[in-house]
Amino acid sequence: MALLERERELAVLGEALADARRGAGRMVIVRGEAGIGKTALVSDFAAGLDARTPLAWGSCDPVPRPLGPILEAATALGVGIPRDEQGTAASRFLQGLRATPRPPVIIVEDVHWADEATLECLGYVGRRIQRTSAMVVVTTRDDEIPAGHPVRLMLGELLSAAGARMIEPRRLSRSAVMDLIGDPVAGRRVWEVAGGNPFLTWELRGSRGDEIPVTVRDAARARLARLSAAARAAVEVAAVAGPRCEAWLLERMLAAEAGAVDECIDHGVLVASGDTLAFRHELARLAVLEGISPPRRVSIHRRLLDILTATPGARGDTARLVHHAMGAADRDAVLRLAPRAALEAVQRSSHREAARHYRQALDVADGVGVAERAALLEGYALECHLTDQRDAAIAALDEAVALHRAAGDRLRVADALVRSTTVLFRAGRTDDAEEAARAALAELEGMPVTATHVRVYRAQAYLRMLTRHSEEAVAWARRGLAAAEEAGEDDDVAEIRNALGSALIVAGDLEAGERELRAAMDLAHARTDFTQEALAASNLGSALGEMGHPRRARPHLERSMRIGEVYDLRAAESYASSWYALTDLSLGLWQAAAERAAEIVRRPSSPPIAVVMARMCLGRLAARRGDGDAWRHLDAALEVADATRTLQRQAPVRAARAEAAWLEGDLDRTRVEAQAQYAEAVAHRHVPFMAELGFWLGQAGAPPPTPADAADGYGLMMRGEWDDAARLWADRGGVYERALALSFSDEQARREALHVLDGLGALPLARRIRRSLREEGIRGIPRAPGTARRAPAGLTARELEVLHLLAEGLSNAMIARRLVVSARTVDHHVSAVLAKTGSTTRGEAVAKGLQEGIITLARHGGSRPRADSEE
Repeated sequence: MALLERERELAVLGEALADARRGAGRMVIVRGEAGIGKTALVSDFAAGLDARTPLAWGSCDPVPRPLGPILEAATALGVGIPRDEQGTAASRFLQGLRATPRPPVIIVEDVHWADEATLECLGYVGRRIQRTSAMVVVTTRDDEIPAGHPVRLMLGELLSAAGARMIEPRRLSRSAVMDLIGDPVAGRRVWEVAGGNPFLTWELRGSRGDEIPVTVRDAARARLARLSAAARAAVEVAAVAGPRCEAWLLERMLAAEAGAVDECIDHGVLVASGDTLAFRHELARLAVLEGISPPRRVSIHRRLLDILTATPGARGDTARLVHHAMGAADRDAVLRLAPRAALEAVQRSSHREAARHYRQALDVADGVGVAERAALLEGYALECHLTDQRDAAIAALDEAVALHRAAGDRLRVADALVRSTTVLFRAGRTDDAEEAARAALAELEGMPVTATHVRVYRAQAYLRMLTRHSEEAVAWARRGLAAAEEAGEDDDVAEIRNALGSALIVAGDLEAGERELRAAMDLAHARTDFTQEALAASNLGSALGEMGHPRRARPHLERSMRIGEVYDLRAAESYASSWYALTDLSLGLWQAAAERAAEIVRRPSSPPIAVVMARMCLGRLAARRGDGDAWRHLDAALEVADATRTLQRQAPVRAARAEAAWLEGDLDRTRVEAQAQYAEAVAHRHVPFMAELGFWLGQAGAPPPTPADAADGYGLMMRGEWDDAARLWADRGGVYERALALSFSDEQARREALHVLDGLGALPLARRIRRSLREEGIRGIPRAPGTARRAPAGLTARELEVLHLLAEGLSNAMIARRLVVSARTVDHHVSAVLAKTGSTTRGEAVAKGLQEGIITLARHGGSRPRADSEE
C-alpha cells in the first residue's frame, strides 16, 4: 500500500537524521496500535536513505531472544560482541555506534516483545544517544501493554532524555480511505469496519460493499481460501514458526512442495526479505494460528523442534527451541532445554527471561529428583528477586527450604534461608528476614566451618547494618571474615567488609569504617565486580552523609555515580545520586539539589530507597524556602520510609518533618514528628539521629536528656553551644545548618545568618530572625529580598526563574540557552507557569507576576525581584 498521510511523521524522522548527522544523535520512538503502520513508516524512511548511510535492522519476537535484535544490528554494523562479553553488550554497542565512520541508522522493531537485556541496552544507548552521531528508531505498540510493563518504564525514562523524539502515527482519514478503496459504497463500509486502521483497511480493500469481512480473522480466512492446499500448509507452518521463518526451514518442512512458498508470496500472504519469510503483519499470523487445530499445531511444533535441533548452525537459539518444545508438549525436552535457556539469558543480563525459562521447567518438573527441583527453584527465586517479583521468589525459596530439610541437607537449608533473608528484607518484611537469618544460624550449629557459614555470617552482618544495630553488625562481620579465612573462601569478603565499614561509621568510628570500605572497593574492583564496588562507594558516601559529613561524602558518591553511569547500574547510580542531592542541599547548592532530586523521583527505575531520600530532599528544601510543596514530598517520603521499617529511612524523614512543622510555627506537630523515632534512635545509640530529633523536641518544649556523646552539630545545639555548632557545621559543609545555629546566638551572629539565609532564599528562618531582632528593639535590620525567591501558588524555583526570563521578553529557545536545558524542558516549564498562574498567554503570566509583586521591571533591562520593605 502506498504510504498515505504520513508526511508529518516522515518529516520528524528526517529532522532526527539531520540532527544525528550534525553530531546530536537521536532516538525516535514510533508508538501506536497494532496495524497503524509503524513498520510501513520506518521501511519507507529506510528506503529513502542514500546508499552510503550504514543501516541495520533488529527485530524482537513474541518468544524473546536475549539481546537478539541488538546482536542482529551489531552484526550488520560490523560491531563484534563476543558471547562471553554479552553482559556488557550495551556499552560495546554504544562504542560501535560511535566508531562507525558515517552516522548509522539502526531500526529495532516490536520492542513490546523485547527481553529485559534488550530493553536495558536500548535504555542505556537512548540516555547517551545525543553524544553520538547515530539515529536509533524503535517501534512499539501502545495497546495491550500493562502500566508496570518494563517497556513502559523504559519509554517513560527515554522520553525525558534530550535526544529522544516520539512519533505516534494517526489513523487514516475518511477521505484517504475512500480514495484508496475507490468505490463509495465499499469505501464507507471499510471505513465503518476498519476505522482508518491502515492494516485493516488494506486487508478489506478488495471486498465488495455487501461482503466486507468484519474481523482480521475473516479477512485472513478469505485470503487463505484462494490458496492451494500445499500453500495453505506452508502458511500454517510459517504461522507456528513465528513472525519470521527461514526459507530453508520452510522448504524442509514442506519437502516436495517447493512451489507452495512461491504461491504464498505471489498472493501477498508472505513477504520475502533476504533468506527469511514473514507475514505482512502479526495480526495476520495470529489469525492464521487461531485457525489451526491443536493436534496440527503440536505436530508442526514437534517437527520444527526436530529439524532445528538436528541442524548445526541454524538459528536454533535455545529460547526458540524451548518454545517449540512447549508447543510440542515434550516434557523431557523442556526439562533439558529450559534451564540452559535460563543460563544463556543470565549471561546476557536478561533476568526476566531467565525467570520465565526456570518457570517453564518447574511447570513440568513434577516427579524429578529433590536436588534437581530445588536447583530449579533456587535459580527461579534468584531471577525473580532480581526482577522485583518478590512474592514468587519467596514462595520458591520456601519450597526449596522444605525440600532440603526433608532430605536432611542442613547446609543447603541454611543457604536457601540466607537467600530468603535478602528477599524478605527488600520486600519490607524485616521481622520475617530476621527469623530466616536466625533459622539459618540454627542449621549450622555443631558443624565445621564451610563457605555456607561465611554466607550466613555475611547475611547477619548486612541485616544488622541495614537495621542500624551497628555493634552487632561489626561483630558478625568480623566473625564472617574469620570464617572466610578458615574456609579459604573469598567470594563474600568484599561484601562483608562493606557491611563492616558501614557499621563502623554509623557506630562513630569514621576512620576505621572508611578504611574497611576502601578495602571493599579495592577488592571488588580487582575482581571486576563493579556492582559491589559501586555499592561500597555509595555506602561510604551515604554513611558519611548520615553522620553529618556532607563535604566528606561527596567524592565517594561521585565514584559510585560514575561507576553506575559507565556500567549502567541504575539502582546504584540513583541511590548515590539521591544522597548527592542531599549534600547539595547541605552545601547550599539548592537549585542543583532540586533538579537532581526531582530527576530521581521522575525516573521510573529509581529504587524506593533512592526515592525516599530524594523526596526528603525536595520536602526539606521546600520547607526551608517556604514553598507550598513541602508536605506533599514529605508525606510521600514517609510512606516509603515506613514501608522499610528501618531507622535509617524513618529517622531522617521524621527529622525533616519536625523541622518543616517548626518552620511553620506548629510546635505540637514538631513534637509528634520528632517523638515518632526518638526512642528507637536512643535504643540504637545512633548519635546524629538522637541529637537532631532531640533538638527538635527541645524546640517544641519537650527537651530530652542531652546525649553525653552528642558531639555533632545538633548535639552542640541541644546544649546551647551555638557558636561551636556553627563552626562545626562550617567545617563539615552544612551551610543552612550553620545559619540555623547562628540564629539562636547574639545579634552579630544573627545578622550573619540573615546574610546567608537571604542568599539561599530561606524565607521562613530569615523571617524568624528578623522578628526576633525587631522584638528586641534592634534597628537597621537588613531588608528582606524574600520576593526574589518567593514563588506564587505552587511555582517551583525553576518555574519562577522562567517567569523572570519571560518578563525579559526571551523566547523559549533563548531561555533554553540561558538555563542550559533543552527546549522541550522549557516548554514544560512555561506550560506549568501558565497553568499555575491561571494565565492563557505568556504576557498575561508576566502581568500577573508584576501585579502580585513577584517581579519588577528592573532586571537586565527587564524584570528583577522586588526587595521587601523592612520587616
